[in-house]
Amino acid sequence: MRTRVYQEWEAFIAEIAEYDKQTIVDICDKIHFYDCVVIFFLENGQISEEDVGFLYKKEHIISQMWLTYLKHEQGGFMTQPQLVELLELWRKDERKDGNLCRKKQK
Repeated sequence: MRTRVYQEWEAFIAEIAEYDKQTIVDICDKIHFYDCVVIFFLENGQISEEDVGFLYKKEHIISQMWLTYLKHEQGGFMTQPQLVELLELWRKDERKDGNLCRKKQK
């Protein structure tokens, strides 16, 4: 799972590198979000078994978390507890409505 998150991060950074300066400024919140999430997964050795089980077969984990964050816009993403809460919202969304985060967000 961590490898997939890191690979998604690298692909995101490569995509951002192609953008012009104004576009980068316009999406700075998304860049900050991706940075916080990749740190959460790569440096956090205490991700719950429940979260690992939920994420194990997921693709585009950061992108799906971003879509969940945009949908709810009630919490933050800069701390571990906020990201754990975001994962819980994603799980609740899937239980309630199925996978709402299927399309890729730019």
